[in-house]
Order: sequence, then C-alpha cells, then structure tokens
Amino acid sequence: MRGGLITLFAAALLAGACSSSAEPAAPTTSSGAPTSTVSTSTVLAPPGDAAATTEETLQWVLDFLNEPVDDPDVVAARFSPAFLQQVPATQLVAVPAQINTGATGPWTMTQSQIDGFNATARIEAPGVPPLTVTLTLNPEPPNLIEGLLFQPVTSWQQVGSLTELEAELDAFAPISRVGLYDITEGRCAAVHERNADTPMPIGSTFKLWILAELAHQVESGEASWDEVFPVQDRYKASPDGEIFSLAEGTDVTLQRYAELMISISDNSATDHLLFRLGRERVEAAMTPSGVEEPDLNIPFLSAADLFMIKFSPDGPNSTDYRAADRNERRAILDRLTDEVVPWISGPQSFPLTNADGVGVDQPRDHDLEWFATPVDLCRTQLYLAELAERPGLEPVADILRINDTAGMPFDRSVWTDLRYKGGSELGIVAVAWRMERADGRVFVLAGGVESPDDPIDAAAAVSLLQQYANFTE
Repeated sequence: MRGGLITLFAAALLAGACSSSAEPAAPTTSSGAPTSTVSTSTVLAPPGDAAATTEETLQWVLDFLNEPVDDPDVVAARFSPAFLQQVPATQLVAVPAQINTGATGPWTMTQSQIDGFNATARIEAPGVPPLTVTLTLNPEPPNLIEGLLFQPVTSWQQVGSLTELEAELDAFAPISRVGLYDITEGRCAAVHERNADTPMPIGSTFKLWILAELAHQVESGEASWDEVFPVQDRYKASPDGEIFSLAEGTDVTLQRYAELMISISDNSATDHLLFRLGRERVEAAMTPSGVEEPDLNIPFLSAADLFMIKFSPDGPNSTDYRAADRNERRAILDRLTDEVVPWISGPQSFPLTNADGVGVDQPRDHDLEWFATPVDLCRTQLYLAELAERPGLEPVADILRINDTAGMPFDRSVWTDLRYKGGSELGIVAVAWRMERADGRVFVLAGGVESPDDPIDAAAAVSLLQQYANFTE
C-alpha cells in the first residue's frame, strides 16, 4: 500500500517543504475522487496527449512557484473540486511563499518522469534543498489537478561497509529483513542475508503475483494485453492513482491496469485486475512465482479488503477477521467484494475513525497483510523475468521498468536494466529490485523494514535499503 488511511483518503495531496516522509501525516495524501458524477461517455486522452497535458501542468506548477499568482480564482481553475475541498484556493496562493523561503533564485526542473496523467519531478533552487514534486491529474477532461505533493529529496548518507549499513538499519527500525542475491544458473544465490528466513509484510509488493497471473492468462489465451475491462465502482479501492476517478463503464485495457498497478501502485487498478483474473487464480500463481508459504496469503486480500477490515469503523473489522478460519475469511471477503467502498463519493463522505480507538495515522494490524521472505521475492522477480522472455509476454518486463529506480541514485552506467516493485503501509516498507549489471550479471535486492508501533519515513527506508546494491561484490 502507499500509506495508512489518512494517506489514502484526503482528496488533496499537498505538503509544505517541511514534510520529509513518503508516507505523509494527515492531511497530505494521494489524489482523491471527484465529488460530481461524470458521464460514462467521456473519452480519455490518448497516451501521447495525456503525457503532453501532464507535462504542461507540471510546467505550470514550476511557473507558479517562480511567479506566484495572487488571485485565488485563477489558481483554483487548475484544481479539481475535491482538491479544493481539502485545500482552498486561498491557501494555495500562499504555497509559493512557504516553499520559496530561503531560495535565492528561481526553481528549475532537473529531472522528470511522466506516466499518463501522473508525474514526478526533481526541482532545484539556489539556497534551499531540492524538492520532489508528485503530480496527479484527473484523467477526464479538463484534466484538473487532483494530487500535488512537494517533498524534500531524501538522501541517506552513503555508508562505506556492510557493517555500517547494518548499524544504520538497526537504528532506523526495530525489524528488518534483507536479501541480496546473485542470480546464478537460474537460482537465487545469497550474497548477503539479514533475517531473511522470516516472512515479512510486504505492502503493495504483492502486486507482482497479480502481474504473474496476468501473464499466465495472456499466454493461455484467456486474456490479452489489449483486452478492455470497463471500470466498475465495486472494484474501486482508494482515491489514489487514476482508476478511482474514472466513471463506471470507462474502457481500460488490462495492460494499462497492470502499468498503473506496478508503476504508481494504483490500488483500484490492482483490484480490477485481481477480480478480472480471479482471486483463487492469483492465489495459485504464488507457487510458480516461488513463494514458499503461499498459505500465509490465502485467502488473498484485495486492496479494498485490507482497507475495509483495518479502517472501517463498522464490521467486519480486524478482530473479526483475525478470529475467523479460512472458510469464514473467504466468506467475509466475498461479501466485501460485492460492496462499494463507503468512500466512493470522496474521502469527505467517510468518517476517518476506528472502532477500536487506534489512530488512522498510526501503524496497525501488521499481521493482516501480504507476506513473503526476501528470497520469495527474489524468486518472484526471477520468475517474472523468465515469463517476459516468452513470446507475447514482453510487456511484463516493460511494465516493471516504468518506475525502475524508485527515485534512487542507481548509476546507469553500472546498472543497465532495472525492474522494480515496492510497497508500504504505515510502519512497513518493502522493496524488490531485479538489477542487471553492464557486465551481464544479474542480482536481486529484496527486503523491508517494519515498525509496529511508530510510523517510519518510507522514502528514507527505501534509500537505506537500496544501498545494499553497492555490495554486490
């Protein structure tokens, strides 16, 4: 997942430069859903037009910082009604002054990555630390801003040895599990392991198994990359990414769902794929993917299932689910699948309270998650690479390359082919990289950190875990 309920359900995603976490505290979040009903006849912009629209809006954000606009009405014209409900235009006009404090020159964009109506960029100005800008547009015309986040660029101090790195990890989180593997003769040969024999909660990294099952069904002819599976409200999970904001009946291909599921961890795209392919078929895909204890993930939770069980004040809650046997759990999930999430009209429609009194901005119920060991994730990446070599399954590798570095400082002259999926929930961060070096050797770096009692800085955690890539020799 991409954070707790607060991270998922505030409609606007806006933070001042003081925020340093990839799982921001309330009220900063992923983008939300519009409050008005949109016609199902809306035609989405083609991919090229989407990228051009997003690039233009990203440039507008940069210009807004460098040349502030004082008129709230002018600024409001760029943002969706759902965003403005959470962050009024009168507050938006003050953002440049907050972010520009200390800057002695204009902001410039030094890096950007655009995927449809989503973008991330690095911006820099003299006199202040660089920032990462995360932008999400509503995919339906007029493509208003639904998510905007400014965060400092996380740069964990590089360490010189594995001993130092492990000491840093000990200080960072109470629980960590890491595996660095050399892919030798089609097997995961350990270069370094740390508590790697214990299954760990992996957040959205579970989506790799859905991608594997999609490849299975494309290969068997039961599905195709260009098959259209219309958006359905009952398969919408949370107001992040693109799919939640689309009207019921909007045509989306299976490949696009997969791209969004992996590259930006779109939870509604994930659930659409899960239920198009079949929950039990995805469960079965864990075994060929190399998961040693698939029973830990059976029955297989959807993203919406997890949110409803953990965060809804109504039953069934986590206590109910924990007490149920496998058949009872499957019955609970089947019932939840037929329900539309109560926040379908936007986050403001749902009270962010928990019946058990645990704050929605605090880690909770880490025993109700998706689980794998680092070597399980290594085998999964290895299996996906093997699938991608089969005729017609090449998109598997392309999809995993979209967000290949996760914003981390990989040297492209050293690492020529990177494939990535990670995941996070409050108190949980997991990563899984397949890394091919210029000399042809392939490694997998998989692992995670966990803090059951306190939130952790997800971006800093990823930065710390990524440093294991420096010790492949």
